[in-house]
Amino acid sequence: MVRNYLLPRFGEWPLSSIQTSEVKAMVSEELAEGRHSNSAVRHHFAVLSVISAAAVADGLIARNPCAGVGLPPEDSREMLGGLFPRLDEAIAEGLGGPLRESLAASVRPEPADVVRR
Repeated sequence: MVRNYLLPRFGEWPLSSIQTSEVKAMVSEELAEGRHSNSAVRHHFAVLSVISAAAVADGLIARNPCAGVGLPPEDSREMLGGLFPRLDEAIAEGLGGPLRESLAASVRPEPADVVRR
């Protein structure tokens, strides 16, 4: 994640030069691109925030540039929809009557998209 999202944006910058306005721009641009879910944008931010907090604790920077940056809400339905593509249909079917065995059998988590390092 650091290699794919944070280093391309901030990799050449000294950590002390990253300002809150740059972090806000990162969050806004990732959301505007529409390629990342709210959860992914929040995750990118969280990793940068942890790195920055460690730098503050070590005395490398005076303030965490992530402090005060607003984040999009985490959408739990968005996360579930990715894991169970037919979940809404299964729930609706279950609430409307008996859940058909064929539908119940088809509601399975998709394989995780794991990047090997």
